[in-house]
Amino acid sequence: MVDCIKDKLDKVETIHFHSNNYSAFLSHEDLLTFLPNLKTLHNKRACSIQDKWLHNHYPKLERLMLNNPEEILTDTVGIFFDKNPQLQSFQTDHRFLLKNSDTFLKSNMKLDVLSIRYELDDGLNGVCSLLSKLYDNGFYKRLEFDSGASKIPQDGINRIGRLGGLEKWSGCFEGITVIPAVANLKKLRICDASLTKIDLDAMIDSFPNLHQVRLYEASNNKLLPFIRRLPKLSELSVRHFFAENGHEIDLPTLNGARKQLSKPSKLTIYVEENVYLGTKMATKNLYVDHNLIEVKRVGNIQEDFFADR
Repeated sequence: MVDCIKDKLDKVETIHFHSNNYSAFLSHEDLLTFLPNLKTLHNKRACSIQDKWLHNHYPKLERLMLNNPEEILTDTVGIFFDKNPQLQSFQTDHRFLLKNSDTFLKSNMKLDVLSIRYELDDGLNGVCSLLSKLYDNGFYKRLEFDSGASKIPQDGINRIGRLGGLEKWSGCFEGITVIPAVANLKKLRICDASLTKIDLDAMIDSFPNLHQVRLYEASNNKLLPFIRRLPKLSELSVRHFFAENGHEIDLPTLNGARKQLSKPSKLTIYVEENVYLGTKMATKNLYVDHNLIEVKRVGNIQEDFFADR
C-alpha cells in the first residue's frame, strides 16, 4: 500500500495527527518513517510513553507542536531534542513545560521560536520564572504566549509583559487597566471585549512595532488609534465589527488618519462578510486609496487566528 503512494509521501512537508488511530494499515510512527521531507509536525493526539517516534531523527523537521503531551516521559523529551538539534520552533502547553523544566534547562537546544499555551491555574509565576531562565540560557530567541480565555490579574499581565523575547501575545484583558510596554511585540490578539476599558492610546504607544492585531470586537472609533499610531501595522482583523452607523468600515476617515503617518505600510483590514459587503457598497462611488488601506473578508486569512485552541 505504501509503495503506491511513496512518491506523494516524499513531497509531504506538513502533517497533523488528530487521533490515536491514524490508519487501519499504518501507525503514525510508521508513517513518519516514510516522510523524508517533513518540516512541520502537529500532534494533537494524546501522546504517551510508548511513542517511539520521539526517539527518531527527522533531518528536515523545523516545527514541532505537541498537544496533550502529559504522559511523555522527561527522558524521552531529552532524547528527541538531542536527536533533532535542527528544530527551530516548538509549541506546547505550560504544564508540559513545567513538568520537563530540568530537561529544558539542561538542553543545548537553540530554538528560534518557543510557543506556550497557558490555561488558568496557580502556576503563572512558575511559568514566567522558567521562561526567563530559558531565555537567559539561549534556549529560545522569540516567544509566543497564548493565554486564550484565561482571565489573568494585573500582576500576572505585568509578568507576562516582562518576558524576554515576547513577540506574539494572545489573551483576555478583562479588568486590566494598564498593559505593560513590550517594545518588540509584533503580534497581538485581544480575545475579549476589553477594548472598552483600556486606554488605547497608551496601550498602542507601548507596542510601537506591532505588525498584526486581531480583535474580538471593535468599532470604527476603536480602530482609529491603531490606524493613526502604528506605521508598521500591516494586518488588522476584527471578529465582530459594530459600526456607529450602518455596517461598514469608515474608509475615508481611516485613510485620512493613515496619511498623517510617515511612510506607513499598507494595511489590510479583515472583517466579516456583511461588513465587507457594506463597506464595498458605501465606497463604490468614492475615491479610496487602496495603497494605504484595503478591506478583505476574514476568510482570506491564511492562518486562522480565531480558531478554537
